[in-house]
Amino acid sequence: KGILFEDGADTVNQTDIEIEPSTILFFEKLVKKLANIPMRTEKGVTSLPTNYSFLEMFDVGNTTSQAILRYYYGETPATKSGGTSPENAGNGALMRILPIAYYAHNNNLNDTETLNIVSNVSSITHGLDTCILGSYIYTQFAKKLLEGFNKEEAYKYIQSLNYNHFPDKVVSEYDRILKNDISKVPEEDISSLGKTQPTLEAALWSFMNTDNYNDSVLKAINLGEDTDTVGACTGGLSGLYYGSESINKDWLSQLKNHEFLKDLCHEYDNSIKDFVYNNNFER
Repeated sequence: KGILFEDGADTVNQTDIEIEPSTILFFEKLVKKLANIPMRTEKGVTSLPTNYSFLEMFDVGNTTSQAILRYYYGETPATKSGGTSPENAGNGALMRILPIAYYAHNNNLNDTETLNIVSNVSSITHGLDTCILGSYIYTQFAKKLLEGFNKEEAYKYIQSLNYNHFPDKVVSEYDRILKNDISKVPEEDISSLGKTQPTLEAALWSFMNTDNYNDSVLKAINLGEDTDTVGACTGGLSGLYYGSESINKDWLSQLKNHEFLKDLCHEYDNSIKDFVYNNNFER
């Protein structure tokens, strides 16, 4: 989801996107790949191209499309292309942030370093504070699961973090997670709309209220609304907590480009093991 293929293709060669030994260069090359599209429009980001296959693909969000166009036209660097208006509060950054938990865990990043890189990665498409904060909470939760914390311990950890880098008003949006216990909220009060804050609530609620991968994902998608993203965010947490062997084999057998995706994960795993963190990310 979110990968744009040229000329209507539904697959992409693994060599098309190379992982560089510099994270910033990787951001630049990835967004260039996504932005390398034939254009008919005048310079600007108010209208989308009419001759590109992503218009026929499922759910490429406006905020992501506009961010790619900003970069394409040279208006912003990759890590500052994300929208910062209230209407840019979608969950497009949250849905793709999980690999940063692995990166932060592998490099033993502290909270400030983790926030810096989450901010940069989120801001490729979503630069609004609420999107960055939601991505940061999710990343820190996942990072603690990778460290061997149980889900209750990981939840207590995200509640204990210092969020003073964000405006109080933005932090208060996440009070049901940070000040209360999201798992205790009745199902009818859980929203699964396509915004960052409700998506994070729904993913944590589904994960905390189940004890295996399959049930957690089913609980998430049965909330309705933005089922693919809520399911993906929930499945990401459950997959790393219960292990890949816990995933329903019938589901895996029907996953499009399964082997490509598996190889891509292995490539990413190898790349972060070889990469040495340098503190060139600043919020």
